[in-house]
Amino acid sequence: FFTGDAIVESRIQVKRGDAIIFDKLKSSSMQFDSSFAGAIAIPKGRDMYPIAVQKFIELLAADADFINSIK
Repeated sequence: FFTGDAIVESRIQVKRGDAIIFDKLKSSSMQFDSSFAGAIAIPKGRDMYPIAVQKFIELLAADADFINSIK
């Protein structure tokens, strides 16, 4: 068995007028069972992408500074 890695990373900024009130580089990562064979690995990576993005959004939503900046 091989493992696949999914990494979602983005710089998130929240501006109010001209002022940047939140600015952080956020990232999340996960591993999943995969294969060396592209016929298996490519669909598996595609299927795991939404889960990786969901994990990133959960991480961002748990950041108190981010939540306070969008209130």
